Amino acid sequence: MMPAGLVCSANPASFISESFSSGSVYGKYDVGGLVPHSKAHILNSYPTSTDSSKGAATASLVASAYSSSQIQNCFATGRVTGNNRLGGMIGYCDLE
Repeated sequence: MMPAGLVCSANPASFISESFSSGSVYGKYDVGGLVPHSKAHILNSYPTSTDSSKGAATASLVASAYSSSQIQNCFATGRVTGNNRLGGMIGYCDLE
């Protein structure tokens, strides 16, 4: 299954700025209102979405953030529901 979010996946060379998402995002695995998987720089962005997952990580901003991620001046509102690794901003953070 593919992850769900406004941007499907963001690699280390990605730069996301001044972004906004709203509405509802539903999925079986990693669901992020803005980005499900991120190694990117995310600045001045905010989701107000309702995010729901039956599987792995779920969050309004980023479901799974990895070591090269940089998140600055962001906030998230909305409702997050799921079974595992839930977060308002970030559901899972791997710093290794």
